[in-house]
Amino acid sequence: MNKQLIIISIACFLLKIPHSSAKENDCAQKMEQVQKLLEGTSPFKNPAKILQMVTSCAVSGDRIALNYLGMIYLKGYGVETDHTKAFKSFTKAAHAGNQVAQYNLGRMYKKGLGHTIDFEQAIAWFKKAAAGNNQRAMYELGSMYYKGYGVPQDYDQAVYWFQQSTFPMARHFLGLCYYLGYGVPKDEVKALDIFMHNPIGNSKAMVAYIQEGEHQKAEAAVEQALSQTLVSDSTYVSEDVVKKGSYTSATRTVAVEKLTGEWVGKLLQYDWSGNHIQRILPVAFSLENSKTRDEFIVKAIIDGQETETTAILREGNLYFENLVINLSKLYADKPNESSLVYRLLSTTFKKGGKPENTYLIGSIDAFIESWTEYGEPMAFILKPKSTEDSESDDEQMILSLKSQQDQFIKLYPVPFTDQLTVQYELKATGQVATELISLYGSQKISLQSGKLLSTGVYTQTYTGMSDLTPGIYVVRVAVDGKAYTRTIIKSN
Repeated sequence: MNKQLIIISIACFLLKIPHSSAKENDCAQKMEQVQKLLEGTSPFKNPAKILQMVTSCAVSGDRIALNYLGMIYLKGYGVETDHTKAFKSFTKAAHAGNQVAQYNLGRMYKKGLGHTIDFEQAIAWFKKAAAGNNQRAMYELGSMYYKGYGVPQDYDQAVYWFQQSTFPMARHFLGLCYYLGYGVPKDEVKALDIFMHNPIGNSKAMVAYIQEGEHQKAEAAVEQALSQTLVSDSTYVSEDVVKKGSYTSATRTVAVEKLTGEWVGKLLQYDWSGNHIQRILPVAFSLENSKTRDEFIVKAIIDGQETETTAILREGNLYFENLVINLSKLYADKPNESSLVYRLLSTTFKKGGKPENTYLIGSIDAFIESWTEYGEPMAFILKPKSTEDSESDDEQMILSLKSQQDQFIKLYPVPFTDQLTVQYELKATGQVATELISLYGSQKISLQSGKLLSTGVYTQTYTGMSDLTPGIYVVRVAVDGKAYTRTIIKSN
């Protein structure tokens, strides 16, 4: 009798295998069909049919179907866009081992879709996808390190991930690294070889750009300006300040009455690390007091472009209402895009130099709308127009500061709508308070009251901001009473 039960059990078990395999084979066939429908060019696609096929297999736990279901809800294909449902589907598929879903889940964490922004989770899922040979995940990791997006800026790490990937944009950025000497020795021949064998328009545009020799002209102009620099008075600037590009020990916050007047000088544009000046442009500023003591009418000429706006001075920071300039791209790596529109949000003006020969220096927050992110680090160097024709060792001294200070605060996304992520690094234990302040309104939100924090990198995401009035806002982080600020735009 026992022998009969064993035989019956084995028979039942074996009967289940074909059923399961048949279901898996059915889903595999359905997903192949879905892929053809989604990637095909036919205008007669049936979103309802695709959703039905995907859902039936997703319910059974098919990881490919779960990933497709996430994409359907993410893109709103035949359904209402639903980031929460997309996030849940990607999560299930990612945990089931689908490397495409792992990449997609990393993107959701990075962008704050269906979940608050979480860079640690984004990096973790990108690395899991990369371990599964997902080429886009490798590129994503490289691009984050290249610009310092959510992670410390690091060209070495960027190059490492770009080298691992065959994704065309990863190859393109690897070519840029060789061309510009970022993380690897500068090698134009190798860069050209990468660009010429990379089948995308960005790389083709770079081939033409290199052959025209435009970048060499820009480099030559920068080198000429830097070759004239002098550091003649160590009373005002120490050797340590020059090496590190630190302005604090050499400068003082500028008073309102000392800011008014006409100024001339330079706009310096750095690379993403802030260690190399890539471009120097002529600048002229006229600052006149407006309605109140700390409000100004600003007339600016930057690289020959005239513009006028209003500005407010707060804690040494000059916040521009609408200062927009169109600058040619540092390198032409995108077809039909030879320039970028920068919106200069604010500058932290400091006053330095000898009493009889002063200058203003200021790091700049610049936002590129087409990128929906901050641009490369920038800085102003200005001196009174009355000294325009005189030799200025002070201006030359500042030009010798070849590196730009890191921004203490990093903000994501730019612009923000409902959620805002604030990231900063404490070098020592301190009492920290964070505020969000409307520049031209009365809104002021305490994001974090005074709290004792130890050393380390802090990433804090705040939600429920969709009802805030659109406009310019300032994030203020006070550490033991010392204020650090960063400017950001709130959109609808």
